[in-house]
Amino acid sequence: MARWVNDDVYRHLLKRVVLGARARRVKGQAPSRPAFSIGRIHQCEPRDGIIEAVVMVHSKARSRAVAIRLEGLDARWRASAISVL
Repeated sequence: MARWVNDDVYRHLLKRVVLGARARRVKGQAPSRPAFSIGRIHQCEPRDGIIEAVVMVHSKARSRAVAIRLEGLDARWRASAISVL
């Protein structure tokens, strides 16, 4: 995953993974892989080579919006910001 995100985003995601694992361990819960479906996507291109988007992600329990900023780098896209709202 590190090749698709910049260093700051990777560190933030890694921190969230560690905190989630710690919370599950304290509660005695086994890790699970929830099922998600992708809903509507709203995107804009504020500058050449940059895309900002909001993606609706749905699960059984709730829906969330994921905001993401992608920057073109060496003929590929790399996430420079990801936020789950």
